[in-house]
Amino acid sequence: MPCDRDFGVIKRKIRTSDRIYSIKEYIELIVASNKNNRFSVQMAQTADILDFNHWWKTYFKKSVLSIESMGRGMKRDQKVTFHVNDFMEFQYEVDHISGRNFIDGLTVHTFKLFLSRSVLPMLPSVPAYPHGYVALIEKKLSDIKKLEPYIPTEYHDFYNELYTWPTRSTDD
Repeated sequence: MPCDRDFGVIKRKIRTSDRIYSIKEYIELIVASNKNNRFSVQMAQTADILDFNHWWKTYFKKSVLSIESMGRGMKRDQKVTFHVNDFMEFQYEVDHISGRNFIDGLTVHTFKLFLSRSVLPMLPSVPAYPHGYVALIEKKLSDIKKLEPYIPTEYHDFYNELYTWPTRSTDD
């Protein structure tokens, strides 16, 4: 796919860099890899990231068997549960999703993901990080602090700000 090619171009450009210390450096590398102006780079702000984690539970089922799997006499190992990674082709309809394991494959599985037909979901409007920061894992932040003597002084402001962010344990 064209987008995969773009990511490959970016990946090759990033591999040419020995060390990357900040997000700004990543952006500069991505922009530098974009010689044909095939894509644009936009820095996402924390407020742009919406809370899909809590939103989807209101409208969608957690585990769904395909309509074809729910037939009588189906053995447990023949039943197909919806997992995005299992399918290569999707067809979206108002009340269901059809998936094929292969592009133009013969086997189609149909899934009704909505909890209720009467409620069509609106996209979430609540930010995922209302306080403006992503909570960092304490252990990872501790590992970054150990590397501080090796970080060039020009990047210390970036890391000093990072140290003020809220933290969480790995269990959260």
